Amino acid sequence: MFEEVILASRRAIGECRLKGLRPQGALGVYDMVGKDTFWLDKGRPGRHFSSDRGWVIFCRGARQFDRGVQTRTEPMGRNVMTGPYSVSPWRSRREFLKSSVAMAASAYGLSPSFAMAAPVPEKFDGSAFKLKAPEPNAKSGGVLRHGMPLRAPHFDIHQAGTIFILGAAACMLDNLIRHDPNDGAKTIIPDLAHSWEIAPDGQTYTFHLRQGVQFHDGAELTSEDVKATYDRIAKPPTGISIPRSVLFKAVNEINARDKYTVEFKLSEPRPVSFMMSAFASGWNVIVRKKTLEDNNYNLRKVVTYPGTGPFRSVRRVENELWVMERNPNYWNKGLPYLDGIEFYHVLPFSPEMGSAILSGRVDYVRITDPVTMRKAQSTPGLSTAN
Repeated sequence: MFEEVILASRRAIGECRLKGLRPQGALGVYDMVGKDTFWLDKGRPGRHFSSDRGWVIFCRGARQFDRGVQTRTEPMGRNVMTGPYSVSPWRSRREFLKSSVAMAASAYGLSPSFAMAAPVPEKFDGSAFKLKAPEPNAKSGGVLRHGMPLRAPHFDIHQAGTIFILGAAACMLDNLIRHDPNDGAKTIIPDLAHSWEIAPDGQTYTFHLRQGVQFHDGAELTSEDVKATYDRIAKPPTGISIPRSVLFKAVNEINARDKYTVEFKLSEPRPVSFMMSAFASGWNVIVRKKTLEDNNYNLRKVVTYPGTGPFRSVRRVENELWVMERNPNYWNKGLPYLDGIEFYHVLPFSPEMGSAILSGRVDYVRITDPVTMRKAQSTPGLSTAN
């Protein structure tokens, strides 16, 4: 008998950590893999499966679901995953090509759902759009305790290629546009830009920003911040290496047309779904222009810099702890639902990681050892995935 679950892909796994979204009565959990979200507790038993190298995910006191994937439970309690990320010997050429495109896209910071994405409208007015939990009357409160390695090689998300900095810092920042966590990241929705227009020739993309959005230091977000961010991503200064610059190779001009309008001009057209997915990549967060200027456009050694995100840094102890609190001035009113997130440093596959989740000192870990996984499977209140 198959049990339906909800798939949370790279960009859609874990919005509870970023926007604080969660189904009614459940905690939001942060996935670490590129600003991703998975949903908790839909009122029936389930599992959350990671598509990343068989890593194990635990969450205490909640049940997880993945959109578009099915699981079946066999004798001996082994869960077998079938769906877009499973390996099957019988696959059509179309399925193979679709999954290959998704894998290639994710290598450059695009969601794996890029290959199956919903069509992007060339003109969209989302001035009244606000992201919220799909269930009515979602409860607020609580602090998520997340066990993860905190030994990031540096703190510049744009230059990063590791989840160890994005996993913790992404909740302090926002994107120009984003993938919808409510449909498995198939749809592009507004974030800091509420609306957009794409020229008929496919060579001009215009975004209209929300007014009154504040960085954590109180400065207002303007088109100059977006322009400075993408100037750096598309054409990195000398000494700066940004893996996702290749996504914007066709961008040859970025203009701040007015305080709240930014325009991207391409040298030649690119598929709309490709360009919009590139803008929506979780790695391409918006950074304040002054922050870049003050640090010579290199943020590798800047531990905390102001973002516009739903959480802000309170304190950080190297290799021990990073505490985030709810941003009371967050532009998306009502979010986040969580009061805070605490990231605790634990080494992958270590006894310390296993002890932390089994004893209840943390609520969520991944990249743990098989012994801990077996113990967790028989521990009430813990959900596992592999």
